[in-house]
Amino acid sequence: WLLGAMKPGGAVASVGNAGGATFNASVYPFILRGVSLLGIDSATCESQLRKRVWDQLASELRPAFLHDIAKTIDLEQVPEACKDLIGDKSPGRIVVRLGDDAL
Repeated sequence: WLLGAMKPGGAVASVGNAGGATFNASVYPFILRGVSLLGIDSATCESQLRKRVWDQLASELRPAFLHDIAKTIDLEQVPEACKDLIGDKSPGRIVVRLGDDAL
């Protein structure tokens, strides 16, 4: 859907392969609209650059609506959060806060 909705000359950035290495899409949006696919090599990125980017993402680039699409829970809340996920009662992503003793 995203590729088909891109304006001519647009660019799509792809980070990581958490969902797998398979890319199920047509090449037509790339050809017909001149869309570019930009791969980001986060695995071998220099640590100073990585820290600078994460600092920016945590400050001036942090989305204002983040609290609407993600919530943070404690480790003890995971079982209940799983029930909410299965029951489609959870809006977006869940971040599990691990205490220092959990590491």
